[in-house]
Amino acid sequence: MLWNWFTNKPPVGATDKNGKRTLPGVVDYLNQKYGNFEYAKDARALDVAHEFPRRFNELLARARSVQPIDSVLITGANSGVELDLLTGFKVTALDLSDVALTQLGKLHPDVPTFQGDIQDLPFPDKSFDMYISMRSIHASNLDLARSLEESLRVTRSVAIYSISNGYNIEGRLIKGMYDYDSGEIDTELPYRTMEEAVGLLTARNCVCEVYEVPSEIVIYSKMRG
Repeated sequence: MLWNWFTNKPPVGATDKNGKRTLPGVVDYLNQKYGNFEYAKDARALDVAHEFPRRFNELLARARSVQPIDSVLITGANSGVELDLLTGFKVTALDLSDVALTQLGKLHPDVPTFQGDIQDLPFPDKSFDMYISMRSIHASNLDLARSLEESLRVTRSVAIYSISNGYNIEGRLIKGMYDYDSGEIDTELPYRTMEEAVGLLTARNCVCEVYEVPSEIVIYSKMRG
């Protein structure tokens, strides 16, 4: 298989011998891999029917129809590719890549940004009405359970996540997620990750709905009570 950007494995030093994230190493890796990512090469660029933005807007409207949604935290925000869809909300953006956040700040100067880890969010409990994390909770060197736990801790009502399920390879959409261990794209890995995430959320008293669009699998999670 031809080398592609997604095969860039985290360097030695991104975790210590105990598996704990060493943030400088992770930040450097993310700056290289995603900080200057050209989104014309992204799988969403092949979504000619615009299924992702349509579904995303439907879920935002649903959340707002149930109760008022004002404040939104978006993590793994990168350079802010979803922010144009979040009009009418008070948005806070978080990412580990300072390069990406610099770009986001130029494009969206009114959005407060924080450099931080989605496994250890720098916000008090129940700080936001809604939490959004697109194609980030399954990232390399992340503990999925811990990431989801933190998302629920800081959120009052609704969380929307997505799991990557495809790459733009020379203009063709190749479904699946790259497995560093096998060195291949695994077509079932996104679904296994989604099932694990839904199981963890359900165990935390959330009601989940799952939708699939060409580029990813979207999970809409509503907290009970």
